[in-house]
Amino acid sequence: MLGMVLSSSMQLGCGADGPRQEVPAATLGTSTQAEEALRPLVRRWTLGTTAERQALDSQLKTFCDRHVGDDLVRLALVLRGLNALERGQLDEAGGLVRGREEEPQISPLFGPAGTTRDLATLVLGASERRRGEFDRALTRLLPLLHKMLDGFATALLDEELVLGAVGAKRWAAALFFMDVWQREAEPDRRAVVERRIRQLISEVPTSELLASLEQRVAGVPIEEGGDMARLLTQ
Repeated sequence: MLGMVLSSSMQLGCGADGPRQEVPAATLGTSTQAEEALRPLVRRWTLGTTAERQALDSQLKTFCDRHVGDDLVRLALVLRGLNALERGQLDEAGGLVRGREEEPQISPLFGPAGTTRDLATLVLGASERRRGEFDRALTRLLPLLHKMLDGFATALLDEELVLGAVGAKRWAAALFFMDVWQREAEPDRRAVVERRIRQLISEVPTSELLASLEQRVAGVPIEEGGDMARLLTQ
C-alpha cells in the first residue's frame, strides 16, 4: 500500500535513480515529533476512502505549518497534491508538489530522488494530461514506467499513460500502455481495468488495431501479450 511505501521512504529512501543517476535519498524527519505526527496521517490517508482522504487535508496542512523546514513536509505536500488532483484543482496540485525550488529540502519535486519526487512527478504529469497537454504529460510520465513501488501509484500512472497516448493519438504507444495497465492491474481491479480498456480501444483506428493484433499473434509470447490480444478481438 502507499502508506507502506511512504513509511519506507521515511526510513530507507525508495525509488529508482533520477535523470542525473542520483542515488535515492531517505526522506527523514529532523525531529521525532514530526515523524510521530505524520505517520498516523499517512496511514489514515492510505486506508481511507476518497472523502476521508480529503477530510485529512486540513490536518496535513497543519502539519506543514507546524513543522516548517522539516524534510517530512515533502511527504505531506505530496498527499495534499494528490488530494487536490482528485478534486480537479490542477493549479493547486502543481503548486503543492513543486513547493519552493529555492528550498529543495522541503520541495517534493526539487528535493532528493526517491519515492516522494516520483509521486510529485506523477501528480504533475497527471495534471498536464488533464489539461490536454498530452505530449508534455507523456514526456514527464514515461520515465516512471515500471518504477512505482505501490499498486495505487502504479495504477494511476498506467491509466494516465494510456489516456495521454490516446489524447495525443499515439496509437501504438496507447496499445502498449493498455497492455501494461492490464498486466499490472491488481487482481481485484483487473475486471474494471479491462472494461475501461475495451472502451478506449474503440477510439483507436481499425488499421492500428489490426497491425497490433497481427504483430502480437505473430511474435509476442502469450504471457506477455496474450491477454491484450484477447481484448483486441472482443
